Amino acid sequence: GERLRGFFDGSAAPTGFGSQPPDGAMGSALQGLSRRLWADLPAGAHRRYAVVAAQSGDGASALALGLARAAAASGLRTLLLDGDTGEKGLTARVIGRSGEGGGLDEVIEGRRTIAELAAPDAASPLHILPASQASDQRSALSVSQLAALQAGLEAARVDYDVVVIDCPPPSGNARCRALTRLADETIVVVRRSTRLALLASLASRLRQAGVRIAGAVVTCAPGRFAAQA
Repeated sequence: GERLRGFFDGSAAPTGFGSQPPDGAMGSALQGLSRRLWADLPAGAHRRYAVVAAQSGDGASALALGLARAAAASGLRTLLLDGDTGEKGLTARVIGRSGEGGGLDEVIEGRRTIAELAAPDAASPLHILPASQASDQRSALSVSQLAALQAGLEAARVDYDVVVIDCPPPSGNARCRALTRLADETIVVVRRSTRLALLASLASRLRQAGVRIAGAVVTCAPGRFAAQA
């Protein structure tokens, strides 16, 4: 029972990592999606949303950044957790460094807190927890590592209303599964040209893992943006 379906037209495909929030069709699309996700969020509530793509290059990182910036711009205290250590990921392209100052892995190992590591976003009131440099995101998290990350996210409740988790590509990636299970809901991103069988397989694996899917966002789709319950 997904309650969110989003479609971006080709001119508003979520591929930008600029220093300014998107405007025009892209900005309106993100505002519409964000309202559907947390418009009814009660005062004092805390929600976590994972964003995962059917395959690399479908636009999950850019969508995660756009949604997180939209939430922060609306007045919600928002944290974007960068779980993707790829060379073209959020940490390198938005913060301008490659996680050498510490990031997600330090929280997973229990060495530092999110409050110590979160970096400000130049384009919005958003805070970003960077990906760690040279992190091996293919290996599964141990029980103690998962517990440390869970504890870190629980501690962050006092500082943030919304946490958006940018997950790495799911294929052969155990960390992706762990991150989606820590979220209250997961948004699946799929490029219009991606085979439907791949999307169906990902959705099935997520559900089998007990992940709640909020819905799907299709990038580079023709026509106007639309989001529907």
